[in-house]
Amino acid sequence: MKRYAFCLLLMLIPLVPLTLGAAMVEDTAGAWIDKGIRLEGEDKYPEAVKAFTRAIEIDKTLAAAYLERGKAIFIINRTHCLDSLKDFSTAIDLDPDNADFYYERALLNFYMLNNEAGRKDMERAAELGHEAAREWLHPTKLEEKTCYVNVAGYTKSQTEPVILFDYNKAVIKPPYRVFLDELGTALKETIPETKLILAGHADSKGSEAYNIILSQRRAEAVGNYLSMHHQIPSSRMILKAFGEARPVAPNDREDQRARNRRVEIIGVEKGMY
Repeated sequence: MKRYAFCLLLMLIPLVPLTLGAAMVEDTAGAWIDKGIRLEGEDKYPEAVKAFTRAIEIDKTLAAAYLERGKAIFIINRTHCLDSLKDFSTAIDLDPDNADFYYERALLNFYMLNNEAGRKDMERAAELGHEAAREWLHPTKLEEKTCYVNVAGYTKSQTEPVILFDYNKAVIKPPYRVFLDELGTALKETIPETKLILAGHADSKGSEAYNIILSQRRAEAVGNYLSMHHQIPSSRMILKAFGEARPVAPNDREDQRARNRRVEIIGVEKGMY
């Protein structure tokens, strides 16, 4: 029995360094950021904030961690917008040439009614090449002969090109990922010249300023999905945020408000640009 136990111990010893090594690899700033993003996808924002905070503890120079934490904090509680603003500003200090950072801070400044600061940030983001910032500053003027493309007609399911969201959320629900996967394939293989307008909307709950930001986040969620999962470049997508201004149903019942929490996906011919 003693000999058997000794042999078993010898077999386990080589595994110990490997196990410890794996744990050490997991405790990196990059790994914690990835975990935080996954938690956000699961609608677990408080846990995501903890993950981003851990990433910052490991590497205080990692600008992306501050940005992601600031976004998550704002989603959890809008009254903590000053904490979010501080994180966005830290991210910009660490990486002053990142267009995304200025764009996110611009949206937050507009929410806080810091309109002058918001416009300066939006202009800086546009200077650095941020397409959504350029669109915000100079909305696309559609020509009279613009040809719209029914992108749903190029997908297998031919589902209505509208993504619905839960109340106060900007997370794409699993049923809609099937359509977006089909759309991503079509954009690459069948309609490679088609561009998209991603129009975000919200119901009437909450302030108008907050609903603009929320509808923007929803449009960003759809755009990010197509970019990350299907490599559709941002140059083929224009994001618009309408907030609560364009409802498709009355806002006096929950089932009707649910129809207003949406992103409409509109295909357009290249000629309009």
